[in-house]
Amino acid sequence: MSKSGRITIRELARLAGVDKSIVSKVVNGVSAGQVSAVKQARIESLIQEHHYVPQNAARSLARRCNHQLAFLLTGPTQNSFANSAFSQILSGFAQQCRNLGYQCQVLSIESAELSAFLQPENLYRLGIDGCVLAGTNSELCPENLTAIRMPFLLLGWEYLRDVLPVISRDSSREYREMLDYGYSLGHRHIMYDSISPISQARFQKLAVHYPGVSVESCPADSQLDEFALAARQASAYAARPAGERPTLLWGSDHFCCSFATHLRQFGFSCPGDISIVSYSESWSAACYNPPLTTYSLDFRQWGSTAVEVILQIINGGLDLAASIELANHHIPRSIWQHRQSVCRLS
Repeated sequence: MSKSGRITIRELARLAGVDKSIVSKVVNGVSAGQVSAVKQARIESLIQEHHYVPQNAARSLARRCNHQLAFLLTGPTQNSFANSAFSQILSGFAQQCRNLGYQCQVLSIESAELSAFLQPENLYRLGIDGCVLAGTNSELCPENLTAIRMPFLLLGWEYLRDVLPVISRDSSREYREMLDYGYSLGHRHIMYDSISPISQARFQKLAVHYPGVSVESCPADSQLDEFALAARQASAYAARPAGERPTLLWGSDHFCCSFATHLRQFGFSCPGDISIVSYSESWSAACYNPPLTTYSLDFRQWGSTAVEVILQIINGGLDLAASIELANHHIPRSIWQHRQSVCRLS
């Protein structure tokens, strides 16, 4: 091992049982026709196992600006870019990259493949200066991220704010505001679409401070998209006795629109039978009939801010602690758009 604790090309060659020049050809992508398939596979396996990054490449990466940033979206591929929040974040991210003279690489990574993808050699091959990670993976491993040796930033994952550079809403503050809103309008039974277990626990804990209020989460199902999940929930809602039905729903734009549409098939209406608030401001929410009240972040601005923050981390050469402190100065806040999907209960 070198003094830095990283494996060297000479040690890789020894482990592979080949000359150093053979390893160099594989590392530099010029092995075609010069290295046997067996040797190449053995060398690539060792590179992966030991997270090898060429020393000269690491030095070059530290001082060279490629003017390229990566936007990594993790979660089920079939749902990720259909999600209006993520598409708006990406829109703001890409526009700000263009404004500042940067190229934007966009990659969609399945949750199960994320840990394997976040290896230094994989990110180095992208030729990027830094990366921003967004998505629905609720089981991020901090160790995988701190080991990538590249500037990075997370959008979401509020619970990691103290250990990684994260830009996220203050969910406790926003859940309180949502509960205040529903309570002030006489709603005592609130349903929200499926969110992470951490968020569910936080929402439930806050709700106990509101006399007579009960809250419930729609059951999650990783095999269903938002539209199918909402259709199933609408059917379950219609089958419940009148006194047990929630009077206020809080969810994503797609979930809320699908829920209300399917509810009509059972003779229910919004806001006559149930009021609806979306936490995603979008054309779907604004143009639905009735137009949905929203309590939503400005997702495009969130994406734009992410570019500015990651570039401050890169250009300032900030270490992990300084990156965390910088990110924590940026806490986006949701704003209300009041429309016709909510009514006051007598």
